[in-house]
Amino acid sequence: YRTGYAIEQLRIEKKQIQQEQRALELQLATVTSPEQIERVAAAQLGMVRARYDQVVQGLGGYGEFVERPDDLEAALQRAFVAGRPVLLNVAVQRAISPRAEAAIGRRKAAAQK
Repeated sequence: YRTGYAIEQLRIEKKQIQQEQRALELQLATVTSPEQIERVAAAQLGMVRARYDQVVQGLGGYGEFVERPDDLEAALQRAFVAGRPVLLNVAVQRAISPRAEAAIGRRKAAAQK
């Protein structure tokens, strides 16, 4: 009887620890997300995002930052005739993939149980 009770207590404790682990993994995922790291770097360290097009320009290549889809064709034409190493830094919309979003949703739901 005592052994059965002890085993049941250990199972309960194991389940609680697993729930805590899932919650901690979720917290870790949000703390180490690129967006969070970028916010901390900017707010606390005064860092700014790297502009790779400017880095290439500094090294003697042709670099251009393209923000709008309508500007991409003209930027590509300039890049093809530049006659030196080229980097087009094209801004894209930040979005989380549906697969990652579903995984995060499952973890949040599991953590709340």
